Amino acid sequence: MKEFNIYSLKNFFSFSGPYFICKPAFQGSASRLHSLSRTATPPFQSGVGFCLQKRIKKIAKLCLFSFLALSPAFLFAKVQFADLDINSNSELLFTAKQDLPGSVPYKSLFLSRLDGTSSSPRLLTCFPESMELLDGGKKLQVRNRYGTAVYNLKTQKLDWVSKADGFPVEYYRTGIQEVSPDGKWICSVRQTGNAQGSLILESALDRKSFVLCPNSQISYDKINVKWSPNSSAVLYEKNGSVYFAKPETLFSGISFPDSFYKIGAGTINSVEWTPRGDIIYINGDIVYLIQSTELFTRALYAKLLGSGRITGRLPQRFNPETDTFSACDDGLQIAVCCGEKTAFWYQADLSQEEAGRKNPKPEGCRFYKNIGCYPLTQTDGIVIRSQIFWSGDAAKKPVLWLDLIEYGTCTKKSLAYVLGSKPLLAVQTSFNTRPRLSPDGKHIAFSSNDSLFVYSTSTWKQEAVLKGEQVVSFVWSGSSAIFAGGESTVRLWDVSGNEYIFLFLSSVEKANWDAGHIYAFTKKDSSGKENVFSFDSATENWFHVQKEQKSDLRASLTNGYYRVYLGKGRNDFYENAIFVRSLSQPVKTYPLFAQSQDPLANKKRVALILDAQDNAEGLAQVLSVLKEFNVSATFFVNGEFIRRYPQETKQIALSGFECASSFYCNANLLDDSFTIDSDFIKRGLGRNEDEFYAATGKELSPLWHAPFYLADEKMRRAGSAAGYTYVEACTEPSDRITLEESMLFGKPYKNASQIIDELASSLTDGMVIPVNVGALPSGNRGDYLYQKLGILISAILNKGYSIVDAGTLALSEMEEDSGM
Repeated sequence: MKEFNIYSLKNFFSFSGPYFICKPAFQGSASRLHSLSRTATPPFQSGVGFCLQKRIKKIAKLCLFSFLALSPAFLFAKVQFADLDINSNSELLFTAKQDLPGSVPYKSLFLSRLDGTSSSPRLLTCFPESMELLDGGKKLQVRNRYGTAVYNLKTQKLDWVSKADGFPVEYYRTGIQEVSPDGKWICSVRQTGNAQGSLILESALDRKSFVLCPNSQISYDKINVKWSPNSSAVLYEKNGSVYFAKPETLFSGISFPDSFYKIGAGTINSVEWTPRGDIIYINGDIVYLIQSTELFTRALYAKLLGSGRITGRLPQRFNPETDTFSACDDGLQIAVCCGEKTAFWYQADLSQEEAGRKNPKPEGCRFYKNIGCYPLTQTDGIVIRSQIFWSGDAAKKPVLWLDLIEYGTCTKKSLAYVLGSKPLLAVQTSFNTRPRLSPDGKHIAFSSNDSLFVYSTSTWKQEAVLKGEQVVSFVWSGSSAIFAGGESTVRLWDVSGNEYIFLFLSSVEKANWDAGHIYAFTKKDSSGKENVFSFDSATENWFHVQKEQKSDLRASLTNGYYRVYLGKGRNDFYENAIFVRSLSQPVKTYPLFAQSQDPLANKKRVALILDAQDNAEGLAQVLSVLKEFNVSATFFVNGEFIRRYPQETKQIALSGFECASSFYCNANLLDDSFTIDSDFIKRGLGRNEDEFYAATGKELSPLWHAPFYLADEKMRRAGSAAGYTYVEACTEPSDRITLEESMLFGKPYKNASQIIDELASSLTDGMVIPVNVGALPSGNRGDYLYQKLGILISAILNKGYSIVDAGTLALSEMEEDSGM
């Protein structure tokens, strides 16, 4: 965060001697900022963090930052119209842009007829927020906030199969779909609550659907399904167990009890398909191989036959909640990632007789041999996520792909290591999109900056690159071609020949009419060239214009029948509005979108705070999600966290988010075993402040809360005397209750999705929502709220709330209290 000189702020604040006159508010609900007026107290001793000059500077920084954050542009993204141009046929071109949290901003091009012959504007571009292949690769499905479109390679035409009602101004995030390899079946989660939905299996042909699981948790990272290589079956997670389904059987109307389809206890992380279509299943430390031809037989006689053929045992238990694995050669080799902390490489312990067979298969309960252990903590950053691939050569070595936040810079980057006696760095690139293996496993594709790269998984050398624009999504078409969805265009790239075919426009920078034709201009590519495209209204296709076309033609805002212009929108979802003035009788002026003039109540706000107490397990994921959604938040850092994780503490400070104090120790201050006085609170806050500064070189904001939010009025007054404002948060429902506490003491255990549903349904203006950045030190939970932070943020935005930091909320309460 930029440092501000205290003396440059004299126009913003009033001084009375060395102290600020502005005081925090007294009132507030249990989930709002609980503030106490600061009293003029003598400076405390140096060395405990209460130097008055430092305190004044910190308060000024907090107030100025909050003042800036309160301006409307910081609260929520708005639709912004631009590039109006009307032709003689009363056809209006215009662009619309909306920067939504968690998505790439883009300009869409619309065509609207003002003479009433068309009911709604026509969308001429299609941004590839997500893409999937359908119908054996003959069709490309493209999804975004405006709906779903399908591009037919045979007809070379893009058709919308579903569209949003009206102009989509409210918050929207494109969900994940898992399509079968043959493109005939689609798995998705149909939202029924704020964080939960129904897991749906859908036919891509007629869109008929079947509910696999009625209570599946929503995720922006993955869907809990895995398709077989030949698309004949799908594995899915339901109520703590793994099941299989045969789409052809389900849609034929034949039904069996759930127990018939059950593989065993666990999550989707417990299973993996082999290239031959068999299933590797891990339960505890035992590894099973289930042949696809035996699925129904095993299901029918599971109590007699067990879960499958045992191939061996892992040296340690597999945790399906946090661990992932990848198997090679029917379980001869297994690589396991344990909670983004350590990777293990195991090989089956074959007997001489088994090893001598043509296709050796491990059998029995012998332990797998540990070939290598690779601590992920030794990388130069905090790991966000890990993936395991297998090299395409005969050696079949595991390849560990890591997405991380780099220490010192807070930038995202990706690393790929070929595992062996020592990990060999094969790829290092800036993070853009997740890597994808080609269907034959011989190549891997990933995007970085304005390029899409393809590497050989045998040599780990670059074999092809597609340059020109940032790729936001892509999908393999066979093993030699890729549909590349860029920020300007969607292209079909022949990797082997390194040539591409332009399909349609994703977005535009501007567009205009010229001699009755529509010309669109995209962002300048990496070479600085501005590409021009012409729209053919007969075929409804875009064509790349080779000849030079002027982009500075003056737009026409009138044609003798109508005049169009941009004006102020009364609806807070709109930055501006398009107005149309009819120049013929009857003369009238009206907004093109009526809802842009519908006034809304003032936008409500909640504060999001992240508690760094005694565990940094989820920090990388939390920082990544906050940056992805571009929302404000406040980290409350505890002294125990600073001492245990100085490097991670520095990472928090460098991330640019507001940082505040949650005291120097992680103890219950209301515990009867010791007495807490005012001086203890002051010194504890000062010590934490000094330790944070020593670790980061930065100051804490003058906000605090006690560990676990347990404090009495005397403690709050002591903090206020030290110059701090106390923050009270909504602590129920909570992810601090373990399964053991629920069983032994009857405490109400809720998973992260249930907590989000409750929080979203009880949101109030000024509410403070806490999220712990790590796991509990003891006890077990199925999941934690930080693992669903993206879903929580989406749920808040979907309810029409904006998200601010605690400092911003503090300042707004001060203003309300003072009548500003």
